Amino acid sequence: MHCKKKGLHCQLILVTDSVSPSDLLEKGSLEFALQKAIDMGIDPVTAVRMVTLNPAEHFGIDSWLGGIAPGRQADMMIIPDFQTIQAEYVISQGTVIARQQQKLIGARQDRISQAYQKSVSLPEVGCSPSDFLIQAPSGKDNVQLRVIDQISELVTKEKIMDISVSNGYIQTDLDRDLLKVAAIDRMHNPGQKTLGLIRGIGLKYGAFASSATWDTTDIIVVGADESDMALAVNRIHELQGGIVACSHGRVKAELSLPYFGLLPDIPTESVVSQLEELRSQLRQMGVPLKEPWLTINVLTCAAIPFFRICESGLIDFQDMTPKALCIV
Repeated sequence: MHCKKKGLHCQLILVTDSVSPSDLLEKGSLEFALQKAIDMGIDPVTAVRMVTLNPAEHFGIDSWLGGIAPGRQADMMIIPDFQTIQAEYVISQGTVIARQQQKLIGARQDRISQAYQKSVSLPEVGCSPSDFLIQAPSGKDNVQLRVIDQISELVTKEKIMDISVSNGYIQTDLDRDLLKVAAIDRMHNPGQKTLGLIRGIGLKYGAFASSATWDTTDIIVVGADESDMALAVNRIHELQGGIVACSHGRVKAELSLPYFGLLPDIPTESVVSQLEELRSQLRQMGVPLKEPWLTINVLTCAAIPFFRICESGLIDFQDMTPKALCIV
């Protein structure tokens, strides 16, 4: 797994992208990826090096991490054989902390500054349903709009659609799965927002929102009802971060994310349970997506194709240009 090219010594490193809390509990993180590499034919010693010494050398910390030797930190696990990545013992800093899948000591408690638990700022009055009204050009009964078309759980494209106008405002259309979406800055320019429409989420009523968006400090909210959209965003403000599903004027399910608006302060098992309740509630509300919170979290992400939203507008990453919602 090594190569030399033009005098450079290259080494492969095995990593994961995002891993859901349920997958962490069921499959693990790097141990699952490492086992997969071995099962696919990579030499076990080489594969282990890809998650130990190679990354340590890459980051210049191999003098104290990445290998078993005098003077290095004694973090290791004991496995039954080279082909089976299943920890029989886990050792951290020279102490056995787990044996045969059972914890021997509790998780380390880290203290996080109170300042990092105050990352959701919105105007004092909070959001109101009127904040999610989209005004149409004067005198129009029908308009052409750029819609975020959710063509997979993560990928979007721009779609031009004719949208009806009622009393001067652009309307959702549940028969065509057209919902409102908003990106609201919660940190740098609190309350700055962009409104748009999205197709492909499946929501039949209510709204859901998340503060754990990628690449931005936005709250993303998707909804069929402006009052429930406001309620979801305001509840996230109260929680100082979270994922919230609302319908008929009530919070139906939520997960608090108080650290940076991104991280929970409860055990992983509780996170999995609360996410399952969110999934169940959203399924009842018509959303078929496997991880609906992930789908809306990445609506702000520049690395996933193609049509995205953030607090400053709609962006087409095929040509890297901002787009107006309404086509004049």
